[in-house]
Order: sequence, then structure tokens, then C-alpha cells
Amino acid sequence: MPQITPTVTTVQPAKEIDDRPLISDLLKKHSTCIRQVREKLEKHETYDATRYDDIWILRFVLSYKGVMAKAAKAAKDTMKFRHKHGLNDMGDIRAKIFDHENIEGPHAFSFYPKAHTCMDKNAMMQCLPDPDRGVVCYTTVKGIHMQKIVDDLTSDDLFLFYLYQNEAIQQINDAITRRTGKLTKMLRIMDVTNFNMSELSFSYIRKDAAVNRQLEDCYPQSLGAFLMVNPPSWVANVYKMLKPLMPKRFNDKFSLVTPSKDSEDGRKFLSFVSLENLPERYGGENTVWPPPCAGARFA
Repeated sequence: MPQITPTVTTVQPAKEIDDRPLISDLLKKHSTCIRQVREKLEKHETYDATRYDDIWILRFVLSYKGVMAKAAKAAKDTMKFRHKHGLNDMGDIRAKIFDHENIEGPHAFSFYPKAHTCMDKNAMMQCLPDPDRGVVCYTTVKGIHMQKIVDDLTSDDLFLFYLYQNEAIQQINDAITRRTGKLTKMLRIMDVTNFNMSELSFSYIRKDAAVNRQLEDCYPQSLGAFLMVNPPSWVANVYKMLKPLMPKRFNDKFSLVTPSKDSEDGRKFLSFVSLENLPERYGGENTVWPPPCAGARFA
């Protein structure tokens, strides 16, 4: 028999993995629950049909897996929260997202200079690598001065900082969702390279957690994935012990990754940012660091 030479197929690495679901499909699938939630919200004095439309309600329905009563309560509480803090009166604040290069002036909030002193330059960046994908938040943990945050920032300072970052990010991602017709979420990258346990402040963790608890139900379906990059062994060991105690929805989004050692880890980024715009340090092709702030696109 003649010898057959096998055909060799070279598999090229994916440039991106855009697996975002279509809004039209989600609205159709969850139409009954959305209608029921809307009927509950319409009775509340803070309801505004132009602002709290089906796409806004959809994020609550998805977060509570179609359980109408829970979704309606969370949405109603969020309407009251937004009214209390005047969020609907702020208008477009996408250009005011925190930027180390612009901590003063028309595109900054008054407390930005104070927050800026509590971290190294570029230790916290909110970026938009691809205009039709979601916001990518980069945090270099070693550059965050945890004890200084505890000492110098009040709980109100930290609350406003987190609140306005979440609001700006959601405004960006909501606009992309509506323009592309795909449910868009952010990617949070926490880089713990060379971070030592002695630098960890439990006072900061408690303060940070208390503030985040006030916001956790107000921006549903905002986080797509949380990647902890280059974790030292002590971080990995702590997470392994705590994982069984953590909520499933957190574990589903959280991953420990080391892209420099495992090429498959690099794929975890590509659902949110294209390979060409992903920084080299995370397995991408972009040699520019730091990346530009997302707010620059809207200034």
C-alpha cells in the first residue's frame, strides 16, 4: 500500500474569544420575568421608564437567575440607592473615571488627588483596550498603600471613590452593550507579582469589604471575570482553603493565573480584550505600558 503522509494542521492562537450573548436573545428568553419585575418597579415613586428599561432590568434578572421576587427587590433597592446619591442627576461621567494623569480639572472629582497619594502611579487603571469590548481594570497590588488608605481616607472618601468608578464603568459598558447588541462586562485584573504577606493590611481589607458591601447589589452583571495574576504560593494556598466557603458565583468568575508560565492562562483574558491589545506581561501582543485610560475616549 502507498504510504500516506498525514496532513498537519497548525492551530493559531485565538485573537479573541467573543462569547458575549446577544441582548435580543436574552430579552426574549427572560421576557416574562422582565415584565413581572417591571410591573413591581412601576409602582415605586423613583421609577423612570426611560432610564430603567428592559436592558437595565435584564441584568438583575440574570443575577438572580430568573427569581422574580429577588430581582425585583434588588432593582427597587437600587432605584432608591441611585435616588439617594443623586446618580441619575450626574449625567455622563465616563470621562471622569479615575486617571493618574488627570487628577485635577474638569474631568476629575475633588477627592481624586487625595486618593492618588495612596497608591503608586498607574497602580490602579481603568482602560478600554477595544472600543467595542468592556472596561479592563488593572490593579498592581504592590503599588496600593493599604495602611495609608486606612489612615488617610475616610469611609466616605472610599465609598465615593468606589461608587463613581462603578458608575463610570457601568456607563461605558452599558453604552457598548446597546451599541453592539452584546451583553458587555468588565474584566478585573489584580496583579500580585512580588507582593509579600507582610504588606497585607487586614484593617484595609475590612474597610474595603465594608464599602463594597454597600455597592454589591447596585451594579449587577458588571463583573465578567476576576483574574489574580502571578499569585505567590501563600496566596494560592489561602485561596484553596477558602474556596469551598466562598459563593459559587464568585468562584465561577475568579481565577488564579500565571500567563508567563502557562499559555492556556492567557486565553482567560481573550473573552474581554483582543490579543493585539492585551499587554505582553499578560500573554498579549501590546508592548505599550501603561495603557491609556478609558476616560480619554470620552473627554
